[in-house]
Amino acid sequence: WIYGVGYVSPTSIVCYSNNERTLYNYNPSTDVVTNTKSVEGISLGDIAVSNGKVYIIQRGGNLIYRLNPTTFAVEKTYRVTDAASIYGIASVGSNSFWINTNSGKAILKVDLN
Repeated sequence: WIYGVGYVSPTSIVCYSNNERTLYNYNPSTDVVTNTKSVEGISLGDIAVSNGKVYIIQRGGNLIYRLNPTTFAVEKTYRVTDAASIYGIASVGSNSFWINTNSGKAILKVDLN
């Protein structure tokens, strides 16, 4: 099951398969998967892209990870203290996001620098 898809560029779409616990970088121009990374021990979910960086949520947790879109290296981890569980994320500009939570406010706007 694909839990998140993010458009990075015309040659890069990033997605996450919860079933396989794997991140994929897909080139739609050539129809080729260009990179994969196995992610064990954590359940990830929805993806958003801002300023060429990939943001992916910890499904059912309150963490957001900023990833390098090519290597999938974690560049920064954000903890959203107003949310016990994050289930969705959408980019609304440069480093600003709306997140869907199941606690307190159902939808929160967060700025991630």
